[in-house]
Amino acid sequence: MSTPRSSGLVRTVVGVVLVAAVLYIVGGWFLSFLGAGNEIRRTATTVDLDDRGAVTVSLEGEEEQRAQDGMKLYPGDSLATGPQSRALLTFFDSSALRLEQGTHLAITEAAMGEKQSELGVELKDGMIWISVTDEKAFSGNILRFVETPIASYTLSPRTEALITPRSLVVYAADGPGILVEVKGRTEILIGEGQQWRLPAEGEVAADLYDYRSLLRPSTAEFAFTEESRRSVRRGASGGGQPALGGSMSGSLLTVSSPAEGASIETPTVRITGRVGEGVMQVRTNGYQAALDPATGTFTQELSLPDQSEVTIHIEALDALGMPIEQMTRKVTRVLATLEPATISSPAKNGETYRTSQTELIIRGEAPDRAAGIIVNDYRLQLFSPEKGTWSYLASIALGNMKQGTNTYDVVAIDAAGKKSDPVRLTIIVGEGTEGVVSSAPSAGASSSVSLATNDPLTPGVLTVIGPTAGTAHTATGSSLLIEGTTSAGTDSIWVNDYRLQLYVAGKTTWNYIADAELLTLKRGKNTYTIVARDAEGKILDKFEYTVTYTP
Repeated sequence: MSTPRSSGLVRTVVGVVLVAAVLYIVGGWFLSFLGAGNEIRRTATTVDLDDRGAVTVSLEGEEEQRAQDGMKLYPGDSLATGPQSRALLTFFDSSALRLEQGTHLAITEAAMGEKQSELGVELKDGMIWISVTDEKAFSGNILRFVETPIASYTLSPRTEALITPRSLVVYAADGPGILVEVKGRTEILIGEGQQWRLPAEGEVAADLYDYRSLLRPSTAEFAFTEESRRSVRRGASGGGQPALGGSMSGSLLTVSSPAEGASIETPTVRITGRVGEGVMQVRTNGYQAALDPATGTFTQELSLPDQSEVTIHIEALDALGMPIEQMTRKVTRVLATLEPATISSPAKNGETYRTSQTELIIRGEAPDRAAGIIVNDYRLQLFSPEKGTWSYLASIALGNMKQGTNTYDVVAIDAAGKKSDPVRLTIIVGEGTEGVVSSAPSAGASSSVSLATNDPLTPGVLTVIGPTAGTAHTATGSSLLIEGTTSAGTDSIWVNDYRLQLYVAGKTTWNYIADAELLTLKRGKNTYTIVARDAEGKILDKFEYTVTYTP
């Protein structure tokens, strides 16, 4: 049987053990919070300067001084490039960052730990190109970030990107991409092959994904990217020049197609080739190609810009994402002109049609190579290039037609997005005779030969019976229908040298629309010379009718 004394001793021992255990756990957590077990040391960032322009540096916020090639920078130091000057920074993990001219940047974090490291910069103004090493090339986890006055960017391994305070161009990135955070907004991810650009002015949309699009760097951005890649390559090789400029085959990179100077008639070109040992990626004009490690072959379908001469840059990259061999191909793109579409119904190209119907179907034909038809900025959804014809429903109920004058501009578009010249049909919805009307006094089916100017053969057969019978009328409305009679021997009726399209030979009645919107009726006095001609074009009768328009 245990004594009271021994029981008390046991309780004391157990209590001490429990206290020690709690102290150990809490103490371990506290030390871990302070960084214990993850020994951290401050690291230097190396500066490499171009042989042009002036670059200044500020150490720990002190007065700026001229930077020296090869100098070391630490957190709290900043660097600024002037006009025509650029600088390259190399960090402890071999990641590289290059400053474009007119860029101001500060190093905020450069700490290497056994388990966790941090690398951060603050981009105050300008543009930087950054290439992040592959995670396999560095032990431990690294948090890499770029802060700007507008947004912050958290970088993934194997990132290659162009960054400004308001934009991000992602050439490469592991996983889902680069995390973007704008103050007060939901975080978004911008993946490989995408770009994100905030507008320079105005309010920012609620959804930041509205500013995301496919990768399309500007000419200046692409030139800076190419120069930065070469700069890193020179540094890695101790100053040697990379294999650039038009070689057809190298020890690590062979391009099979397209051939140098090839003529390309399609909007895209297929790039194929082989790579040698040590090549982990292939990039064409900034886009990553599909590489088969087993066979060492690569392919890439590249969209071509609308220009006659296109240069294609092909790069072989190592495990760090650095170019180890590069070459170019120059190809010629055949930019064939796309013929305009044609309108066949209810009238033809350039004509004006009057109707009292609430809807009409506009029909026509598409030119060869047309991939789509656009009517008033609306691309027809049911158009089939194989069929070659198109139709469009103009309807008051659908809201694409209204009372009064309606214009329909029709444009053909090819597979590359190139548009033809537009053709136009005008439709007037209102009362009046259904059919084609004049769009201008000189428009219409004028004779292509000289018309006879003989004296009338049968004078007195032409008359005007409306809107006022006789020779004159006073109008207050903006449109009126002039109606009249003629003889059965009439083959054509002409009004101010315009041949009436709806008049049928032998018919004894005729009409003509005078309309202010069609420019066939103007304010003040309007004289309409009406001529009836026979089948040989000779004048049967000639008559003048005057309309005084007083709106």
